[in-house]
Amino acid sequence: SAESRFQAATEFSAAMEQLENLILPGEGDLAGQLSDFFTKMSDIAATPGDLAPRAAALEQGNSLANAFNVTAQVLSDLEYQFAGTIDQEVDEVNRLIDSLGEVNGRLRSSNIGAAPPNALLDERDRLINEISQRVRITTTFGPRYDVDVRLGSHESGPQILEGETSYSLRPIHSETDGVLYRLGAKTIVKSLEDGSMKGLSNALLVLQGTQTQLDTLTNRFVSEINAAHISGIDFDGELGREMFTARSFNLEQAKANSQDLDIKILEVPGKIDQVPNINFRYSAATASWNAYDLNNKLMASGRSQVDLGGVIVQIDTRAMDGDSFTMQASSGEASRMQFLLKNGREIAAASNYIVTPNSANTGSSVLVAKPQEMKPL
Repeated sequence: SAESRFQAATEFSAAMEQLENLILPGEGDLAGQLSDFFTKMSDIAATPGDLAPRAAALEQGNSLANAFNVTAQVLSDLEYQFAGTIDQEVDEVNRLIDSLGEVNGRLRSSNIGAAPPNALLDERDRLINEISQRVRITTTFGPRYDVDVRLGSHESGPQILEGETSYSLRPIHSETDGVLYRLGAKTIVKSLEDGSMKGLSNALLVLQGTQTQLDTLTNRFVSEINAAHISGIDFDGELGREMFTARSFNLEQAKANSQDLDIKILEVPGKIDQVPNINFRYSAATASWNAYDLNNKLMASGRSQVDLGGVIVQIDTRAMDGDSFTMQASSGEASRMQFLLKNGREIAAASNYIVTPNSANTGSSVLVAKPQEMKPL
């Protein structure tokens, strides 16, 4: 109905306004912090022997990591708010449907005669209007002015009210796919048509997509900045180390395993961010655990401990041939982002190669150096 579509648009618009107010550029926002960070790094590159720009960059690195954390927390809080509002709307729809079922019972039992019970009809219409503001419904009226209700715009839609029998709607929340709904004991409703709940559901999907994009940005930023930093030289002439970290892993054991495995993960901040998702399988023939990437390439092996560089996985349970588990990167990278350097001297702003002109040079030649990948003969 027009009312349902209006409510869907209104709720979605209001939710998007909240999201925009949180992520649009402003003082201390993430975009500004990123710009300031690269400016501070450029200052060091211009004067690598000066410790003052290094101190400023160190502070900015911590501020940038905090900006990622705060942005992630704000989005998480807003997701919790949206999900809570959806739960409240679902509870209200269930209450209204139950009330409409009671009205149906009274209409069916009333002696209508020549004059229909106007008070009951008014209450019926009010409840139908209240429900349709939250979710689009299709109504079918009976001979005693009672009404059956189905979700959606079709008469074949899932039934939520049949006479006096109502079927409760329950939300099923997902971290990445918004919300589904369970109707009664068995029916799953993947999406709703129109109404305020539709607008909120769409807004929740957009918000979760924004969180995913923020985590993707975090992963890319950490990976590329760390790769550049470890190839440089710090103030003391040492190779740089990882500057940021954000990754963490979840473990999932195969249901067919011979028993529950006692598994521990020892993480190396910074280096863990280069470790991919891994599948572990135990081989009785070699009495060892083998770690494979998603392309089934063997990454490492070990009897009770597997060292993947940034992660050491310890298995303290005697396994059987074919036992397996997966190590999957968990979401929420932006919320976990940390700046690892503790001293400005650790910032590697110089190249591996330092080229300085001879002071006695008199010509005007310009030297241009480009990296060249060496190919095997």
